Amino acid sequence: MADAVVIPGRTFGTGAPLLMYTGDVAEQRGATLHRHPWSEEPPRPDAPEIEGWVRGQIAPLIDTVGGRPLLIANSLGTNAAAVAAERSPPAV
Repeated sequence: MADAVVIPGRTFGTGAPLLMYTGDVAEQRGATLHRHPWSEEPPRPDAPEIEGWVRGQIAPLIDTVGGRPLLIANSLGTNAAAVAAERSPPAV
């Protein structure tokens, strides 16, 4: 495993226990971690544009990382599932 992208939820960042420990496991298995912070306040979780907003935040990072990084997401970050479906990286 070369890289892992950790995608936060709405309320808790990538340092919250669930994402922190999952990222730590990937790192212990040899991954280079890329912990993503949201660059601005996300839309409401039920807003129609939420999936597109998450895609706009995550796709450029995945492009920069390259390859097939492991995607680790929680809550709001699970809206990156569309990106994972298109690009076929492993994801949790």
